[in-house]
Amino acid sequence: MFRLAKYLKPLDWVLVAITMCLLVIQVYLDLFLPDRVANIIHLFDNGKPSSAIKI
Repeated sequence: MFRLAKYLKPLDWVLVAITMCLLVIQVYLDLFLPDRVANIIHLFDNGKPSSAIKI
């Protein structure tokens, strides 16, 4: 893999960086979603109206 790195053009490095950023954002959102859903379910279980849900 390191031998191939010397053949990459600057545009290729930019695309690699964008891909890595998008991957990090996806992982963060995948880990964030269950907490949000749990909070929403907790609000509904306590009998509060739907207007109490803050997004």
